[in-house]
Amino acid sequence: MGRGLAKMEYDAFGIPMDEARGRFIEGAEITIEGLRTGVVDNPDGEFYPQSRVDIRPAPNPAYEWGRDRLFGAAMSPDSVPVIADLGVRMMTFMQFEFDKHVETINRWRDLYRERWGTEPLPPVIQDFVVCHEDEEEARRLAYEHTARYFLSVIKHYDFAGEHWRNTKGYETYQVGADMIREAGMEAAADAYVEANVYGTPEQIVEKYAARHDKVGDFFANAAFAFGGMPIDQAEKALKLYGEKVVPELQKMKAPVPAGA
Repeated sequence: MGRGLAKMEYDAFGIPMDEARGRFIEGAEITIEGLRTGVVDNPDGEFYPQSRVDIRPAPNPAYEWGRDRLFGAAMSPDSVPVIADLGVRMMTFMQFEFDKHVETINRWRDLYRERWGTEPLPPVIQDFVVCHEDEEEARRLAYEHTARYFLSVIKHYDFAGEHWRNTKGYETYQVGADMIREAGMEAAADAYVEANVYGTPEQIVEKYAARHDKVGDFFANAAFAFGGMPIDQAEKALKLYGEKVVPELQKMKAPVPAGA
């Protein structure tokens, strides 16, 4: 779940982007309760008023449903408390050096523990992955296709725009937009490539291990087809990743504290 970042998408539906946070929170709470109880009942909703209605099919009583089965995107400091309060697992897309993501993940964990009195399940970390047996070819593909994907994201979400500072709930994105303009698009694209994952299986495992040392257990989510990547190349990368990276990822487990 996420509130969205593209102004052009809000404009297409005639919805002010300033309403994004309120709409997201109300919509997420309705969805969570509907999945849990089989009932949607929100008669006084500001954005989504709904008289009581039963959902069909109803939840299976034998199915152990929990908020931790849902994921919420938290790509800005403002979103972290919202995701923690909803009690869903945090999901983040790699977009800058990992230490910055560490701060956000640890803050979510602290807020989650405070709100729910329990330990959250591992967060989801999303990468655009280039996996190849040849180190130099992996780098070449990453700097071509991951960089191309980055430029498409900048265009679609207008990440380098000036509108963020005047949009309620998105003000922190203006800092990133200013940094992109100051650094230049080529430098920003290079930084994005390096933030994501590319290399031989062994290099990729090493990069994941370094992350694990900093944040403990996490769920690695990987995209292989992006930025004009040929489908046959994406398929080869996916299979290689599955054969040589996934087994190593499954061995990574944070130590369990004594008495836990």
